[in-house]
Amino acid sequence: MRYKNFIQKSFKQLLGFILITSVLYGAFPVPAQRRAAVKNKATTQKAPAQTQPATKCNGGWSGIVTFSKTLKEDSNEKGKNRIKGTTHHISSRDYNYAGKIFVNGLNPQKTQTKAQVVFSDTDKKFKRYVQNDTCFYDGKGSREQWSETTDDNITKAFGEGEADFSLNVYPAGGVYQFSFRFPEIREHTTEKSK
Repeated sequence: MRYKNFIQKSFKQLLGFILITSVLYGAFPVPAQRRAAVKNKATTQKAPAQTQPATKCNGGWSGIVTFSKTLKEDSNEKGKNRIKGTTHHISSRDYNYAGKIFVNGLNPQKTQTKAQVVFSDTDKKFKRYVQNDTCFYDGKGSREQWSETTDDNITKAFGEGEADFSLNVYPAGGVYQFSFRFPEIREHTTEKSK
């Protein structure tokens, strides 16, 4: 009987020793260890990359394009001829062309343009011709004769309308270029001669 109790006691101690050793070395999973493993796994996962929506452009290029062309010239020439006499020519020309294009690119489907054109061209010429005439029969010799002519040509115009405008953008080079054409306008010309 003692021997039987001794064996049962020894068996219980051996079984307890095996269980403790197994738990310490991880032979049997423990719920606390499982939770730790799941927690570590969740922290090592990478969050999916969030894609940002593409930015939308609400409009295009807007601004004011100015263009001008001017010409100013004058001449004052005097000539002398012993036989025919003297000449004097005075001429002047003022040419001014000024245009503006107002570009509104807020609507991507259609760029709106408005153009204004102011034009003036004033061309004046004066001629004077002086000569000594000996074709008189009054016995007094030659006399000075002269003639003058003046020609004025003045052209003016003003107009508004839609311009022909196009814009090209080159992002790689960081540059842009545009082309334009002003609308046709009617001119008014005044001529004076005497």
